[in-house]
Amino acid sequence: YYQCQIKGLHFPLLSLIQYRGFCLIAMSILPIDKGTIAYGSNDAGLNVYAKDPKLNDLMCRAGNMLKLAGHDLHGHKIYGPGDIEGHRGKDGRYYVIDFGRVMPPEAPTLQNNKRSVFYNLLRPTFLKTLREPLCSDAFTKWIDSSPDAAEINEQVLKATFLLYKQIIPQFSLWLAERPDLNISTIIAELHKKGINIRHLGRVRRELDNDNSKLRKVLLTECVTRTIKNQVFD
Repeated sequence: YYQCQIKGLHFPLLSLIQYRGFCLIAMSILPIDKGTIAYGSNDAGLNVYAKDPKLNDLMCRAGNMLKLAGHDLHGHKIYGPGDIEGHRGKDGRYYVIDFGRVMPPEAPTLQNNKRSVFYNLLRPTFLKTLREPLCSDAFTKWIDSSPDAAEINEQVLKATFLLYKQIIPQFSLWLAERPDLNISTIIAELHKKGINIRHLGRVRRELDNDNSKLRKVLLTECVTRTIKNQVFD
């Protein structure tokens, strides 16, 4: 949202602190409270708000720039996840918080864990390559009552297949012609194509066995990240 640079939308200052394997996000205190919410929901969907026309317009513009499809929630059209929060602060400014699920999820039907929709999210650079915007709440209970739920989920399913069956194989072909790239450059290029690091295994699988050097580099990175996550847990 910050990168959209939409005049009138404000955001908290965030800092990611990493210390001895622990991660902490520090956020500035904003002039908002439960009574200042004007967009989205702060109670898991019990109440959904879109009561400020100006803020509604700002969120619509941000959603269009991010390729996020608007969808109906309790009679309100929301761009982004249902649990995003837009506030009219006590200072009169508009603030947006709770961005954890802004990006649409990968289709969970291609994975074992149905709750993956809350953390296996598509990258912004991938969304920008698509013709149609996608819904942040696809495959969640937020859209259970929506008459467009089937269409919303189908669009995300198609995008996920596109990522798996076209974007990743094409990247592997590109990578096969550059066997001397280091892992930092590979990851940077991966992100430029809208591919998450968690798909390094898929990238490696598309490489021929003749590319033993690249396959070893990717495997080493996969194992390293797996061990790091286990240590942190």
